[in-house]
Amino acid sequence: MKNLGKFTAVFVVVFLMLQFGTATAFALEEGVDESDSGAEDATVLPSTMASTADCKKMMNYVNTHAGDIKEAFAANDDSWIDMGSSGLTTVQDILGCGIKTGDIKLWMIPYYIRYVLEFIIQIGGLAAVGGIMYGGYLYLFAGISEDKDKGKKAILYGVVGMILTLVAWALVNIVIAVLTG
Repeated sequence: MKNLGKFTAVFVVVFLMLQFGTATAFALEEGVDESDSGAEDATVLPSTMASTADCKKMMNYVNTHAGDIKEAFAANDDSWIDMGSSGLTTVQDILGCGIKTGDIKLWMIPYYIRYVLEFIIQIGGLAAVGGIMYGGYLYLFAGISEDKDKGKKAILYGVVGMILTLVAWALVNIVIAVLTG
């Protein structure tokens, strides 16, 4: 039971470091405000900083130019999309505006599913790293006892979990490419 408490503590520390430490460090290095550092990108569904009025304009453009937007989505999720006179935007902004305005099209659903699955995969990867760290802790501080074997097993299970997480990530990307391509 006390080992579960140690594992939980290590997991929480690693989670907090990954969630807040990298964004804060980036913000301090770059000299920008922490709210602009990308910390809001780690959400289950895509979000946007655009106002509701801007989102309505964006979704109106998406509705009138659906073919072009679908092609841009299929080409590359991380690219900028030309919205004509409205300027440039990203896939995440369009999906976030779809949620904000409630104007979600059927062809957008695979992209929303991708966001949810990638979030779950990130949690799985974080748990695998936590398991490896916990196993390393047990192995390092065990001496000659049963805890050393527990540490080896925890490291093994953590590595297997990391491999499964990477395989899941690859499968999600392949399935989404097939569905949207």
